[in-house]
Amino acid sequence: MKRIRRIAAFLSLFIVTTAGLATAADKGALEKSLNQEYRGKHLLLSLPSASNHLRFDQNGKLLGKPQEEPWTTGGVLRVEQIHLKKNAIQVKAKRVLVTFRRSASQIEPFLMVTGREVQVDLNLASGLLDLHQDITALNRVFKSGPLDYETAQSWKPAIDLNNVDFDNWPESVTPKLQDGIIGYLSGNRAVYVPGSVTTMPKAIGPSQQDIFFRPIDSWHAKQDIAQLQKLKRTTALGYVVNEKGQPELFYIFSPIESETNARLVIAISQQHFVPAQKQNKPVAVFIPITMTFRGP
Repeated sequence: MKRIRRIAAFLSLFIVTTAGLATAADKGALEKSLNQEYRGKHLLLSLPSASNHLRFDQNGKLLGKPQEEPWTTGGVLRVEQIHLKKNAIQVKAKRVLVTFRRSASQIEPFLMVTGREVQVDLNLASGLLDLHQDITALNRVFKSGPLDYETAQSWKPAIDLNNVDFDNWPESVTPKLQDGIIGYLSGNRAVYVPGSVTTMPKAIGPSQQDIFFRPIDSWHAKQDIAQLQKLKRTTALGYVVNEKGQPELFYIFSPIESETNARLVIAISQQHFVPAQKQNKPVAVFIPITMTFRGP
């Protein structure tokens, strides 16, 4: 299981070893070491956000209006570059989606890197000199630890989804469920199957088809987009649209390496929905799909 690194721990160690030094060369050495240690690694935001530019003050408090997002779609970043400014740390990263894949024994998280760029700016108390305040601020912006705990809290299925016959959905699962609940999100929020809700989620904004063919991360270099558009691709997955109309969970049933899976998951993650309704209340719903894409 992957472990989210604590950037503050490494920063504190390095500052202690260079205490009293304030030359440009020393700052350059610190920046180089941070990049060597953290480039390509994952950081977990304490406050998951949909924003592509997050700014924090010297106390680790978010500046501006938060764009709250589930941690599975807005909480994990892959570090691309770390810059040390005069009174700030700047982290350039890529958005990472926490998806889940079917397993014979347990739910397994899979970190899917997108091409969506995110920048995190943290103002420092006194230019890397007030160690205690800087580390406190960093620990408020980022948190660390294994993904096991976050994953366990994110999704608790009511039935074994590995054995579900999606060709006969929802008839194959409805008799096995109590009150149409297929599982629970964090905070014990019930997730219903489509047949047990009054209305289904309605997508707002760009269509999945439009987003599907946008270049994502490294795949556009492996295969020209024009060629991809000529191909016929099929994928199968399930996803949860929560009570706020946000995609919160993705469960992939076809091979995890599929480029089509990645494109579809990323496309859905960028959509917003009018949430499903049950007894005049917004609820979360699990939507299984098998889709075949052709070029437009």
